Amino acid sequence: MKKHVLILGAGFGGLELAKRLSETLEDAVRVTLLDRNDSFVFGFSKLEVMLGRQSADDVRLPYRDIDKDGVLWGSGSNGTLVSFDRRKCKGPLNGPGAAEGNMCPEGWRFYRLPGPTFAGRDGAAEAPYYTWVDQHDILGLGPNTPIGTGNFSDSLHALTYGRVVELRVPYPMGFFAKWAEGRIDDAGAGWKGRGLWATYSTRAVFHSEGGKENRPRVVKFQLRPDPLAN
Repeated sequence: MKKHVLILGAGFGGLELAKRLSETLEDAVRVTLLDRNDSFVFGFSKLEVMLGRQSADDVRLPYRDIDKDGVLWGSGSNGTLVSFDRRKCKGPLNGPGAAEGNMCPEGWRFYRLPGPTFAGRDGAAEAPYYTWVDQHDILGLGPNTPIGTGNFSDSLHALTYGRVVELRVPYPMGFFAKWAEGRIDDAGAGWKGRGLWATYSTRAVFHSEGGKENRPRVVKFQLRPDPLAN
C-alpha cells in the first residue's frame, strides 16, 4: 500500500516538493497538496500593492481556470494538462476523499504534453506553472482553449481540439512563463487587434541567452488565420 503524503501550503516549497515526490517516488507514495488559497502571489508583486499601484486582485494568479462550460483546468506535475468536469460525476461530490479528488474519478482527464520523459513516467518531463483558459478565442485556436505555461520547453502549451500545440519562443532561449493573459484591443481589426501576452518570468534574466545584458521581456503571441492574412 502506498504511503499518503499530505503537503500543507502550495508556495514554492510545497509545489516543488509535490513535484519531486510525484516524480521520484511515484510507486511508493500518494501525494495530496492543500493550500488555504486558490491562487498565488509573487513576493515582489506585493510591493506594487503596498505602493498603491495595483490591487491585491490584480497581482493574484489562480492555480487553475474554468472554461465557459464549467470545466476546471489545471496543470499536472506529471507532465499533463488536467481537466475536471463535474457533469460526468455519477455519485456524491462531498464526504471522505473529496479533498483528494477521489469522489469522481470519471470526471478527470489528463492530456499528455509533448516532449521527452523519464523511464517509468507517462507524462512529459515538464511541469507547467499555471493554466489560463482562452474562453473567448482571443488567440484564434478556438474558444475554451486551455494554455499551460511550460517551464522546461521555452513555450506555452495550448490544447485545441484534443491536440497540444506548442507556442515556442525561439530567441532568446530561456523563455520561462508563469502566467498568460489575453487581450482584445480592437475587436474589429481581426487577428491584428488581439493577442496573448506573457513574460520571461525568471528572477535571473542573466541566465537566459544573452547573459547579463538581458532585461525582463514581455512576449506577445498572435496567430494569423492563414499564412497570407494581413
